[in-house]
Amino acid sequence: MFVKKYGAWAGSVIALVVFVFSVVKIVEYYSETRSSKQQINEARTLYENATTSPVTTPKTTQAAVDAAPSIPVTIASPTMPESLVQRTNATVKPPIQERFKPLLETNDDVVGWLKIEDTSIDYPVVQADDNAFYLKKDFHKTNNVTGSIFMDYRNRIDEAQKHWIIYGHYMKDEIMFKGLLKYKDEAYYREHPLITFDTLYGDRKWLIFSAYYTTVDDDYIRTDFKRNEQFASFAAQLKANSLYDTHISVDADDTILTLSTCSKTEEGGRFTVHAKLITDAY
Repeated sequence: MFVKKYGAWAGSVIALVVFVFSVVKIVEYYSETRSSKQQINEARTLYENATTSPVTTPKTTQAAVDAAPSIPVTIASPTMPESLVQRTNATVKPPIQERFKPLLETNDDVVGWLKIEDTSIDYPVVQADDNAFYLKKDFHKTNNVTGSIFMDYRNRIDEAQKHWIIYGHYMKDEIMFKGLLKYKDEAYYREHPLITFDTLYGDRKWLIFSAYYTTVDDDYIRTDFKRNEQFASFAAQLKANSLYDTHISVDADDTILTLSTCSKTEEGGRFTVHAKLITDAY
C-alpha cells in the first residue's frame, strides 16, 4: 500500500517537473528568438540608413580599419628597370563600404550582408575563427538558440576564392535559414533565382544553379582545389545533385556561393542552395 501510494505521488512529481522544465525551455526559446529578431531589425536599420559611398572611398572609421584584414601589395621603384626592381612587401587595407561601418561598431566580425528579394532572408553575415562560435551566438555575441548567419571560417572576403559558404539554422518561425527550404519547389526558384551577398569591400550578385537535400557526409562544402579540373568536377556534381534543372551552366571559371541549413529529412540532414557569381564590384 505504501509503495503504491508514494509511487504514484513520485510519478506525479516527475511529470510535474518535466512539464515545468518544458515550459521553461519554450519560454526561453521564444525569448531568445524575439531578442534575435530585435537585434537583426536594429542591424538592418543601421545598414539601410547608413550613407552609401563608392567602394573606392578612402574614408574609414578606426573600428573599420582595425577590423579589415591586410592585403599584401608590391611597391616598385620608378627609377629602376622592372627587371632590377627590389620589391618590398607593404600592406594596405581595402576601403570599407560606408554602410557597413555602423555594423562593425556593433560587431567587428561582420563580413557582409545577405539578401534574397521578397523573402525573410535579409541578414548581416558574420565570421569567426571556427564554425562553432556563431552556432549559438547572436549578433551581439550572446548565447542564443537562433545563432547567427555566418561565413565559413576558411573563406576570406578580401581574397579571390572559388567557393564561399554561408551557414544558418533552420528555425521554427521565419527567421534565419528556414526560408531556404522554399527552394525545394522549382516554381519558387523561378521567381527568386538571385542572391545578393555584398561584402565589406564590394557588391555581388549570384545566380542560383542548384538546390537539394544532402547530409553532413557529403563533400559539398569543399574549399580547397588544386587544379581547375577539380573545381570543374565539383561544380558539375553540385549542379547534377539539384532537385530540378535550373538550365544554368557552371564551369571552372565560375565562383560559387553555397547557403546551407539543417533539414529534418534524416540524421545529419542538410538543405543546400548553390549559386554562381554574375556581378563583381571588386
